[in-house]
Amino acid sequence: MELWIRNQDRKGLRSVRSIALKGKKVVGYTMSMGIAAPDQSTLGKYETEERTMAVLDSIEKKIENSPGRIAVFDMPKE
Repeated sequence: MELWIRNQDRKGLRSVRSIALKGKKVVGYTMSMGIAAPDQSTLGKYETEERTMAVLDSIEKKIENSPGRIAVFDMPKE
C-alpha cells in the first residue's frame, strides 16, 4: 500500500512509508535515495496529544478502507 498525505498547511503532498507521533506532532517518514537514515517531516501539529492520536486513528481507518494500492489522506487543519 502506498500512502500519500497532504500536510496540514495544504502546501505539500508526500508519499510516506511510516508515521509516528512525537508529542503533539504527526511525523511522516520516507527513505531518501542512497541514504540509510529515514527522511522525516512534520505533517501536522495539534493542541493536545489526544487530538494527535485521533488523527493517527483516522489515518489508520483511511488505510483500512482504501480499496486500491494507493491511499490519500488530508491532514485536518485543527
